[in-house]
Amino acid sequence: VNPLQRVNPPKSEPAKQIKPFREDEIFAIIHEMPDQLQCYAAIGFFTGMRVGEIIALKWEDVDFNNKKIEVRRSRRDGVDGKTKTTSSIRSIDIIDVLYPYLQRHWENYKDQVYLFENRDGDAYANPNKILQWYWQPALKRLGIKYRIQYQMRHTFASMMISNGEDVLWVSKMLGHSSPQMTLEKYAKYIPDRSKKHGTFLAQYAQTCTKTAQ
Repeated sequence: VNPLQRVNPPKSEPAKQIKPFREDEIFAIIHEMPDQLQCYAAIGFFTGMRVGEIIALKWEDVDFNNKKIEVRRSRRDGVDGKTKTTSSIRSIDIIDVLYPYLQRHWENYKDQVYLFENRDGDAYANPNKILQWYWQPALKRLGIKYRIQYQMRHTFASMMISNGEDVLWVSKMLGHSSPQMTLEKYAKYIPDRSKKHGTFLAQYAQTCTKTAQ
């Protein structure tokens, strides 16, 4: 009996580093993936879902009418289990840019139980197979510096926040326990929309100066 069998391996350091892809790289990667996995990459980039949550998605979780995806489970080592945290169980929006990819995937693979199944018709046991067979080769062909699939999540968050999306909405999409957690991770991507900070105080300063004189 291996006493370490139940011990979770340490998380890889690159996952903690935020190295988002550019917008042009996002679409290049999506279209470089094989047909059956283009929607996989689109979901990763346009929802911020964790890759374990993506491969656990079933068609019953997708609501086209209300443009929602229910995140109910995560998949690891061939087993559907709980999401990372309680707050990770969530309902997320299908934003406009994602909808066509999801719709086309439905038209081609609606007979599947899971959205993404391997050549044998089974759900992927874990994201590592996609990483090795498709993700790494796609980045190499495109000449894009290698980053792990988790960076799709970081890309979504940083891209949305840097373009002025509501942090509360981004936090809910990611399944964070609070907006504060999102801010701690992605604060540097909040756009600086004011060239001169504190200018609203100028009129009060002038009034006070005149009063003092």
